[in-house]
Amino acid sequence: MEERSLRVLEFHLFLQDLRAFASSEVGQAACLALRPSPRMEEVEIRLREVGEAFNLLKTEGDLPLVGLQEVRPHLQRARAEGTVLSPESLLQIKSTAAAAARARAYLRKAGAPHPLLAEWGEKLPDLQGLSEALRAAIGPRGEILDSASPDLRRLRREIFLLRARIRRALEGLWEKDGLRGIFQEEIITVRNERYVVAVKAEFKNALPGIIHDHSQSRATFFIEPLATLEENNDLNMLLQDEKEEERRILLALTDRIRAEAVEISRAVEILGRLDLLFAEAKWAQAQGATIPALNDRGRWHLREARHPLLGPQAVPIDLRLDPEQSTLIITGANTGGKTAALKTLGLLTLMAQSGIPIPAAEGSEAAVFGKIFADIGDEQSLKENLSTFSAWVRTVSWIVREADSSSLVLLDEAGGGTDPVEGAALTMALLDGLRGRGVKTVVTTHLHLLKAYGAIHSDVVNVSVEFNPDTLRPTFRLIYGRPGESHALLTAEKWGFPGDLVRKAQGYLGEGERKVGELLQRLEKTQQAMEEKLKEAEESKREAESLRRQAESFLDRAREQEGQILHRTREEAREVIREARENLRRLINEFKARGRTDLHRLDREIASEEEKLARFGRKINGETPAAGEPSPSPLLPGSAPDSLAQLKEALARRAGKKSGRGVKEGRIDYQIPPAKREINVIGLRVEEALPLVDKAIDEAFLGGLKELEIIHGSGTGRLRQAIREHLRYHGSVKSFLAGGPGRGGNGATVVEVGPPPSDRPSPRRAPKTGDPRG
Repeated sequence: MEERSLRVLEFHLFLQDLRAFASSEVGQAACLALRPSPRMEEVEIRLREVGEAFNLLKTEGDLPLVGLQEVRPHLQRARAEGTVLSPESLLQIKSTAAAAARARAYLRKAGAPHPLLAEWGEKLPDLQGLSEALRAAIGPRGEILDSASPDLRRLRREIFLLRARIRRALEGLWEKDGLRGIFQEEIITVRNERYVVAVKAEFKNALPGIIHDHSQSRATFFIEPLATLEENNDLNMLLQDEKEEERRILLALTDRIRAEAVEISRAVEILGRLDLLFAEAKWAQAQGATIPALNDRGRWHLREARHPLLGPQAVPIDLRLDPEQSTLIITGANTGGKTAALKTLGLLTLMAQSGIPIPAAEGSEAAVFGKIFADIGDEQSLKENLSTFSAWVRTVSWIVREADSSSLVLLDEAGGGTDPVEGAALTMALLDGLRGRGVKTVVTTHLHLLKAYGAIHSDVVNVSVEFNPDTLRPTFRLIYGRPGESHALLTAEKWGFPGDLVRKAQGYLGEGERKVGELLQRLEKTQQAMEEKLKEAEESKREAESLRRQAESFLDRAREQEGQILHRTREEAREVIREARENLRRLINEFKARGRTDLHRLDREIASEEEKLARFGRKINGETPAAGEPSPSPLLPGSAPDSLAQLKEALARRAGKKSGRGVKEGRIDYQIPPAKREINVIGLRVEEALPLVDKAIDEAFLGGLKELEIIHGSGTGRLRQAIREHLRYHGSVKSFLAGGPGRGGNGATVVEVGPPPSDRPSPRRAPKTGDPRG
């Protein structure tokens, strides 16, 4: 990407702002080195990476990069054999390795929802071992720790004990007969790495020993007593051994770093890239930026775009160009925002191609260009003694040579700095050349001829910056499809230019100029009035849409409530039916146990109860009664409780009659219809299948079958799960298991019919299931 255009569009100033969001010096350098990419695939990947970083910021917090430092110069120094890095250098490498280990764990945790960042985590070298080795040897202030080696720990322990022995020996001198009063102070200090005491000058010969130093006034002499001479010699030897061991440790650590230098350098590079990604995400979060859609067809539509360097005072504008259009010509009042619009388009395009979210509304779209050229403001060189026009000609000549169909060209005040007619002619010829090459171009101008040029070419769009003639102020909005007036005379009068001179200036305008200006002003007012009407119509449409949604929501809630009432009623009814079946089975078992009784009356009562149950079940399931059968009442609120009460009352009467009868010896010859050994419910919904399963189990129980096979298929498994959950609490199911080989496998369930075990959980309402077929 052409550096001059990056500078003109203030891309470097934006990078300075972005830099403040980086967590490390490495990330800050990556921010400043960022450049747009002309390749669509690379831009898409960059934006996806930033999108993943944005999501992780919200769910996991910031990438843990505390401690990351630029250690590559240390790695360069460590390349030579025998080099020993300082503890301070090792401390920086230690903190960087620890940051790499934390970042690697963070990114690997990101997992499948963030595949690009997880991939960076896999690429990041594993420096955990190096981090632990350095942590064991180097302290937080760069000191070499005792744990660096066993020898170092031993030496330091010996040094500590010897120093304590020397101090005790020196302290004993203060109380020794004949030596009291010779000491300047009762202190022990060090001179030339040897322990000494402070003796008054007049008593320097009273203490046998070696004089190492004296005070500046020569009032105090620092003497090493002969009594501690041997211990001081031993201490110096131990200190020398300690230094040699520390150097050996540093050398070993440097050798390890040399061996892992490639991985460390690669880690720093990746961490810098990741710091950049998260800096972009944090900037986007702070600015409310969004990720635009991309295309390589030269189309852009930036909705409510804001220049990122203008801060809160930036006025959102819409910038758009369709693929079949080649050129935008922006005209309008001075200080109306023409140049700001040009810079906003250019900078946001550079940002998008750098993989940075843009300050624009959701649904924005940006084009990816191979080259971007910008000539904005006065870029002439005073050293070269070029006029504004000469500098412009030189710049556009270079642009014409370099631009192609993948290029975007931005020209501010095209054709200015010379005669307006000739400047307009040159600019129109320039636009012809650029359009012929398929270049996308945006120009700003005050020249009337360029406004006419935009009106007569179908691929050129006139755009005006809106000006409010009542307030004499620009609104900074862009109006597509019509040129704008410069309003130079009105602006001059607003800024204090004498009114009589403004009127004289109006007199100097030609008749044609005045008519064009008046026509454009009338057009601008008409446009504003139409837009106000359009806003009112859109507001009415939004209100109508809101009312429609409210009505639909009310209807949905009513339907939901109706369904809930119906569901509750059916559930209660099914519970009563289950209780009734249990009562019928219990009655039959009791009668079997007691022996023969009034068989005909028993048949009638049982048949009556079964018929009631059948009718009630059909009513609950919404079935139509057979011909000649009494129609049940519609299932309305209030009717279901009556039906339930009637059924319970009938059961109570039935139980009462039973308890009052005598018992006769004998047996019952009750004709049980033949029961089926299997039932197939494949393809049925849960609520359709369960009643059929109940019926089959009842018939098997009454028919004396030991087993019943339920074929439900595998499918999604929901029907199988619902049936087996139902069987767990069934009063006539002793046990059940999946079908074995040759019996349907997990697509079937074999039920052992009989009384349930004593430890069976108490029956409960079957769990609520969904509608999908099994």
